[in-house]
Amino acid sequence: MPQKSKYTNDDVERIMNEILVVLESNKANKDLSLMVLGNVVSHVFNQHVAPAQRAELAQAFSAILQKTLDKE
Repeated sequence: MPQKSKYTNDDVERIMNEILVVLESNKANKDLSLMVLGNVVSHVFNQHVAPAQRAELAQAFSAILQKTLDKE
């Protein structure tokens, strides 16, 4: 059963599109885009997730990412 998000699709799409515009305006290729996004994810984990929860949340994040890639 899909988990219901507390964020609207419009909120997610708007922010995602803003990030994509920044990457495109900087002509960031695949490698640079993934490096930047990875650094942003690491920053969010390190600044906003308690150390005791990081490993578990990183595992869940990775599993969700893999599921989205498997669907495509």
